[in-house]
Amino acid sequence: MIPFLDRNGTIILTATLALFYILLGASSLDLPGVLGILGGIGILAMLALRQWLGRGTQLAILAVATLPFAVLVWWSVAVPAIGVLLLLFGSAATRGRVPAGRSVPLHSPSTGPLTPESKEATAMIAAAP
Repeated sequence: MIPFLDRNGTIILTATLALFYILLGASSLDLPGVLGILGGIGILAMLALRQWLGRGTQLAILAVATLPFAVLVWWSVAVPAIGVLLLLFGSAATRGRVPAGRSVPLHSPSTGPLTPESKEATAMIAAAP
């Protein structure tokens, strides 16, 4: 599979579903619609800030952003289904958190074998706060 999708597939799916939430909320301009728009924006913000948020905080934001719109429009088929998918893919997207400042693993096939110099650099990086 494509490496970019391996790392970011659940994030892309979650963002796409959040955009659907915004569009569905815009089609209903009463309280549920406003909650759908705010929920979609909240999920997109959570995805943008996910490296600075803990997993529990991300899951709480995901639940608060998803459930009100899905519950208030329970009679619809699409909104609760998208809500369930948001919870499913959104919770999976919270697991793939990358520490700030480190976008690739310390050793990968593209960086080559570890040499004494790279082992020393790896130890220095690991010891850094």
